[in-house]
Amino acid sequence: MDFKDGKREKTIIKTALIGIVTNFFLAAAKIFIAMVSNSVALISDAVNNLSDAGSSIITIFGSKLASKIPGEAPPLRLRQDRVYRRSHCFGYRTDAWISVSKNLRRKHLRARAH
Repeated sequence: MDFKDGKREKTIIKTALIGIVTNFFLAAAKIFIAMVSNSVALISDAVNNLSDAGSSIITIFGSKLASKIPGEAPPLRLRQDRVYRRSHCFGYRTDAWISVSKNLRRKHLRARAH
């Protein structure tokens, strides 16, 4: 893949910007019509258009990130340490949730027994 060719990125950004502008105009028109006609369905459709505009914004950021030249990967040992720490963090959180849910269940069962 050629990272120096900016044509693909420019096309993606141009298309996303057109989508953002179009979705904002559609949302504004639908909100106006919804207020005049008191239609909840049109308001929800306008919110959907706004979320589509947000997706286009995320597409622009993704395109920018994808066009960057990859840097050096960290050493294998450092990557393994990161994975190990994340898995420990997840394990501690899971253990905490399990113990909390067990305690709550015990309290609930005790309360029902009396």
